Amino acid sequence: MRRKLLGLAAAGLAAALMLGGCLPESLIPGEGDPVPPGIFLDSSSGAEKLPPEESAPPVVTESAGTTETGNGPEAESGSSGGGEAWQGGALEAWEDSFRYGFLTDHQKKVYRDLYEKASSRLDVFKVTALDSDSVESAYYALLADHPELFWLSGAASIYGSEGPGEKEVTLVFNMEADRIGELSGVIEERVREYLSSLPEGASEYQRVKAAYEYIIKNTDYEPGAAQGQNIQSALISRASVCAGYSRAFQYLLHRAGVFCAYLSGTVERDGRNEPHAWNLVRIDGTYTYVDVTWGDPNYGGMPPGEGMPEITYDYLCLTSDEMERTSHRADEELQMPDCSSKAYDYYFLNGCCFESFDEESVSSRLWAAVDNNIREVHFKYASYEEYAKAASAIFEGGLLKEVLQQRMQWDGSRQISYYPMLTDGLYSIDIYW
Repeated sequence: MRRKLLGLAAAGLAAALMLGGCLPESLIPGEGDPVPPGIFLDSSSGAEKLPPEESAPPVVTESAGTTETGNGPEAESGSSGGGEAWQGGALEAWEDSFRYGFLTDHQKKVYRDLYEKASSRLDVFKVTALDSDSVESAYYALLADHPELFWLSGAASIYGSEGPGEKEVTLVFNMEADRIGELSGVIEERVREYLSSLPEGASEYQRVKAAYEYIIKNTDYEPGAAQGQNIQSALISRASVCAGYSRAFQYLLHRAGVFCAYLSGTVERDGRNEPHAWNLVRIDGTYTYVDVTWGDPNYGGMPPGEGMPEITYDYLCLTSDEMERTSHRADEELQMPDCSSKAYDYYFLNGCCFESFDEESVSSRLWAAVDNNIREVHFKYASYEEYAKAASAIFEGGLLKEVLQQRMQWDGSRQISYYPMLTDGLYSIDIYW
């Protein structure tokens, strides 16, 4: 979870610097200082702001001869430059379907049968399977792999005698079947918007970054969002929770020909594990993680304000270690690919990664931003210790105060609002003004 240091404004709440004034005290990370993971402090009142609960994965209940799979109560729901339109192709149905790859040969056959029936919008049909468990496993994998099946609520019943034979499957739709075509047309328009933003010959990284930007810029994080567990929320109503963000991101990348898997699990919040969703992507053979929801400054319910960024890139292309440090835990112990490369880390690509803290270098970057009227600056360090040194120098040592006072003089103003965003688990510092 993104953690804000005590005394710092959370995303969406600005700290104010008055001409000739002082920065808030207690900005330096130290024992007892970091806010517990998942809690956002309102610096004006000290009140805790808890991000809303996310969706849980389907749970299974069994009765004699019948198995039902469902989500239970729905969670409290919850670019690149223009140019020639993207001319590449989408992924094929089975190509790089992540959960499909973990199934047995028999379960894969059931999965393909379920896909054929579900994509034909049938809600009651029969499949041949060794047992109900095989159908359950295949259906759970199908839901994770195919966000385009947005009319599936996630609930299903499977009826049949024990052992091999025909099983009657009833899928629960989240809408009337005659509306699927209309909504599919709206979703297709959104996909075309995204694809048309890609330059001809866009690299896989460009496609990933553009999808990240498209979802965040066009979606508001809204607890209780209708259809928050599927792509309708993010791509039609433009309001969603983590499941909708992650599935929509997955779908855009599938259409752009990039591998992307939907992962569900938990993150730590106030000492408790809370449901969450994120993605695994592959860029030119390199696997990395993306959390689109946490890249949206709107997450956590903070209202936008002057100087607040529209998007942050701290959760674009992360390593396994970084996901661990930010408390992301997958639901299932799947064999995950190696995610240790920082080749596509946004900070690395933009020259903002540093092995160690150097005050002169930090000061130079701050002054360069002010001199060129750039309203943001970013730092990411190799360790918590170096990150803490940088935070101390920037906020308590006066480096930021000095440059912002100069900015105010040039602007002829007596006050400037700035948004400091410190992510302890990523060792990153982002400042917007």
